[in-house]
Amino acid sequence: AEVPLDADADRVRRVAHLLGRGLAGTAPEIEAAGDLAIRTLEHEVLRRARQAAAADPAAVRREVPLMFAADGGAIVEGVADLAFREVGGPEPRWVVVDYKTDRRAAEARATHQAQVACYVQAVSRATGEVARGIVLAL
Repeated sequence: AEVPLDADADRVRRVAHLLGRGLAGTAPEIEAAGDLAIRTLEHEVLRRARQAAAADPAAVRREVPLMFAADGGAIVEGVADLAFREVGGPEPRWVVVDYKTDRRAAEARATHQAQVACYVQAVSRATGEVARGIVLAL
């Protein structure tokens, strides 16, 4: 969230170093975080987000706070890591991405998918457009 989608490896490492020091991270932890961020930015989904940003910078949102009233009246809220509007298919659509880094991602898959489904519903309601979700396990 702290580096531009088009950041090069050097910039990612500098940001990881600054943030890691602020969190009292060890050198190996900081290096691992930088490596993970670099690999994440190389992912095909992030490539698509960069394309969306190049076409329309307002079409990409990061750390998006979301809230909506679910059926039955419950208030659902959360923060989506990334949402971007793609064009070029049969109709524009929003893609909502949530990054997961926990080691037990496989055990929590259903929970993560339900979380992203809520984010997708919130984005679709807010925009009036089709949205789909992606859990990006890192």
